[in-house]
Amino acid sequence: MPAFAKLLPLAIVGTVASSLFAVACTSSTDGSGGGSGPGAVSDVDSSKAVNNLSDSEVKEYCEDGKRYSEAQLAGIDLKKIGCGISAQLLASYGAENDADAQAKCRTQFDECMKQPTENTGADAGAQEDDCAAFKEQVANCNATVGEVNQCVADQTAALKALSAKDFCAEAKAMSNDTPPNTTAFEPPASCKAIQSKCPSLAGTANTEDADGTDG
Repeated sequence: MPAFAKLLPLAIVGTVASSLFAVACTSSTDGSGGGSGPGAVSDVDSSKAVNNLSDSEVKEYCEDGKRYSEAQLAGIDLKKIGCGISAQLLASYGAENDADAQAKCRTQFDECMKQPTENTGADAGAQEDDCAAFKEQVANCNATVGEVNQCVADQTAALKALSAKDFCAEAKAMSNDTPPNTTAFEPPASCKAIQSKCPSLAGTANTEDADGTDG
């Protein structure tokens, strides 16, 4: 899946990260200023339904979106989120008190950030395959390009803001029998519509296909 499309499952159906934290996404980008907003995601006609795009437009849209997400959200930003979430959770269990949990969290966060980051962008062939897969994912997406653009822009902005969060400041001591805080990730309003209009792109089609039916 292209980097562009990876943002959508984070916003809509969740990942390991989304099950462990909540973020308020109450604001929306306005359009095209400063490299953000739907007008900046792609030059593909924003009024077109995604499932009506030609093969060349789908390829262009995939490549445009990938460039947008990589320009707006660096790999280090996503690493900060992942390290922050895991450190907060792991440090909380067995801690003597909240201060102890926060201190252990900061140690684990620093160790996590020192680990080498995987290079996922080296294989050009894999990127081509990603855009081929993207064509299949949007085949049943009846949202407009503009609607998907807005979701991508809003979600990228939310993740960028989240990367600056101090997760360890909120670490609290928990006993081993205390269930983790799995507050659902709240997607931007612009992404909630994509959940029903673009089930394959959002990832919701996977649950429908789990019983063996064709999707």
